[in-house]
This record gives sequence, C-alpha cells and structure tokens, in this order.
Amino acid sequence: MEHPIVQHLRRIARFVVALLLIVTMQGIVHGQPAKSLAASILRRAFELSREAGTEAEFTEVLAMCDEAAAQGNNLPAAARYERKLRIWALEARGAALVDSGQFAQALNDLDAALQLDPKSASALRSRGKCLARLGRQDEAFVDLDRAIELGRGDAEPFAQRGEINYAVGRFREALHDYEQALRLKPNHAGAVVGRGHAKYRLGHIAAAVTDYTRAIKLRPRDATLYTQRGNAYADSGRYTEAAADFRRAMKLDPSYGRAFQSAAWLMSTCPDPRYRNEVLAIELSKRAIELDGKSNHRYLETLAAALANAGYYDEARKVQERALQRTPEGSLSSAELKLDLFAAGKPFRDGKARR
Repeated sequence: MEHPIVQHLRRIARFVVALLLIVTMQGIVHGQPAKSLAASILRRAFELSREAGTEAEFTEVLAMCDEAAAQGNNLPAAARYERKLRIWALEARGAALVDSGQFAQALNDLDAALQLDPKSASALRSRGKCLARLGRQDEAFVDLDRAIELGRGDAEPFAQRGEINYAVGRFREALHDYEQALRLKPNHAGAVVGRGHAKYRLGHIAAAVTDYTRAIKLRPRDATLYTQRGNAYADSGRYTEAAADFRRAMKLDPSYGRAFQSAAWLMSTCPDPRYRNEVLAIELSKRAIELDGKSNHRYLETLAAALANAGYYDEARKVQERALQRTPEGSLSSAELKLDLFAAGKPFRDGKARR
C-alpha cells in the first residue's frame, strides 16, 4: 500500500502542470528561454516524484532540487515549486526511514521539512511516529496534537496518537483516539484493529471480537487478525471459534509464531478437555519458539504448559524456570504460580484458556 505522504503528492499533481506553465510564461517575460535549465530539472524531478516510492528515489528528487537551486533561477514560480517539491521529498524520505527503523536519519529529514514548513501536518505526523518509536512519547504527543489541530479531517494523527496511548497503557484515551479516527475514516483498518485492542484491554471482549471481525473483512488475509480474534474468542469460552481462527492464521502465514503459540496454549490449558491435544500442543509450541520466540517468556511458558499437560512435569518445571527469568515484573506472580504447579506434578488450566 502506498504511503500516505506519497499519496499527498499524487493529490496535488493536478496543480503542477499549471505551475510549470507559469514558470514557462515567466521565463518568456524575463527574456529567458522558455525551457531554462532549472525548469527542465524541475520537470524531470516532478516526473520522477510521480512514481517515487523508495528512499533512493526520494533522495534523487532532492538531488534534483539541489541542482535546480544551484542554477540561481530567479523565476519566483520555479523557486516556489522547488521548495514545495523539496518539502515533499524530505517528508516522504523521512517517513520511509521511520518505517525502516532508521530513526536518527528520519528525524533529520523531518526536522528539515518542518523548518521549511512549520505547519506541515504530514511532517508533524511522521515525526510524532518517529519520536514514539524512539521512546520520546511526550514529544510525540506534542507533534500529533499539533498535526490534529492543523490537519482537520485527517484520521491518521488520531490513529497514531491512539497507538501511543495504547503503548503507554492509557487504554481509554486510546479508545477515544481510535473512535475519532474512525469517525473521519470509517474503514481505517488500523484504527479498527487498535480500537479492538483497546476494548480488549478494557475487558470489553465481545466488542473486541466485533472489531476484529470487521478488521478481517477489510484485511481478509491478515494472520495477526485471526490470531487476535481467536484469543478473544478463547477468553470468552468460545473455543470452537478460537481453534478455527488459529488454524486459519497458521495456514495464512506459516511463519507467524504467535498463531502457533496461541493454538498451543489453547491445546495445553483449555479447561474443556475436548480442545486439549498433548502431542500437537508440544509440537506447535516448539514451532512457535523456532519461528520467533526463543527469548520470549510467553512462548517458553506455553511450551512448559504443553509439557505439563502431557505429564512431563520435570521438563515443564525446567522450561518454566527459563521463562521466569525473562518474565516482566508485572507477570511474575502468575509465572511463579505455574512453576509451583509443575513442581507439584499438576498441569495449568486457564480459566480463560489463555493469558
């Protein structure tokens, strides 16, 4: 899917032809050739920008802007367009750098864009996202608040602010932000999913299932959504639906470890014996660890629960001890309870079928 900032340039493309015509006419008025070198460079930069979608292409557009500026073109319209194109390329490259995890370089680009245009809502939005990824949430909130103020009618800054509120545990505020995003853009898939997460954490499990179902309609091949809905189904005792969602997720993306972990947890800990499977639970929990959970306490705890469910209590205790070493402080009491159960030769049964 094309990045929103790149889409921004597509939307203003219809104005560019008229602007370039102005450049040409001013060249004639000033007695300069209609196809001046600077104007020619800017035309080439514009043509590239129409299809640009990579960091390298955005860099090339910026290099052309530098080249045009170096010509010392005194045409006001050309100078204005060069500035607009430079801002766009800085924003687009900055957004691409954020998405690829190159946060320091991204901040340089986005700061430069905002120096040229302090009221750029899209640059503020991208910088807010970057700052949040760097753990600088307070600064991120400032940028996103300003982006919301400037970009009236734009759902993105609300959705991004919702993500940050969710990440810092402010679930009610996150829910409000996602609601605002969906008011502006009802089919914003990320906001639908985010709202589902917020409802889930607030204990509104049935409402979360509704949002996950809606998100699946928007992104029917997204394995994460089936896994999330499956977890919510399991928490509400709808084990048949949960198992079906986990199977679907594993089929859609055989490399997504969380789907295997969730399925293994259900098969290991479900209070209803019809949904437990000793052999498959161990197999799936090991597969999850192989895929992406070698150092994840949840994945290790799932393997421990699967081993205990199959009666291998000594092995389960050893694995749970490894999980305990990686467990965050807020979950220690639960992890220690499981360790005590395994040491006593008892399996763990989850009242909700998962943590």
